[in-house]
Amino acid sequence: MLVSTGSTEKWQRLDEGAITGTIIKGRLHIGHALIAGKNSKKGGPVPLYRTATKTRNSDRHLPLPADYCKELLVYRHKEIETRLMFGDTWHDEGYIFTKWDGSPLPPYNFSSYFSTLRRKLGVGSTFHMLRHDMASRMKGSRRFDLKDVQAQLGHSTIQITMDIYTHIDDAQKENVKDWLQDDMEKLLAPKQK
Repeated sequence: MLVSTGSTEKWQRLDEGAITGTIIKGRLHIGHALIAGKNSKKGGPVPLYRTATKTRNSDRHLPLPADYCKELLVYRHKEIETRLMFGDTWHDEGYIFTKWDGSPLPPYNFSSYFSTLRRKLGVGSTFHMLRHDMASRMKGSRRFDLKDVQAQLGHSTIQITMDIYTHIDDAQKENVKDWLQDDMEKLLAPKQK
């Protein structure tokens, strides 16, 4: 879920754990939100404001796999090369994902870019559907409980996680049907003396 919130965070909040130069894991502290204001002139630039997260639970530390950290570091090296080419015109505010000149990338750009890319590739999922998918897969893996899903998504209450982001998959529906069938058979079976 880094991509959905990564534009709001800065490199200093990325902690890639390394042992003898090898990245083994990492984490990103999501502690802010980037919101778009209203532009004062029609067609003018939209101001961006860095604010606290929407809820206390949204301020969280996301674990990142080693491969993801490695890709982020490759991206960081490319960003540094670009920064050197731009010199004094580079807007260095330390954000992880930026526009070509280093200025913060507006949050809506992620959704727009993803939408364009998915149409090109013929992918049916929307950007927000990725959150639903992750929550459902975490729940379905049996390795995580709903509190883990809540913490990963940053929901303020477990009820939000339960109501919105989890779905009963076909295997679970089949398990419920089998359980009901077994109970019904026990209920209707003649009692043994």
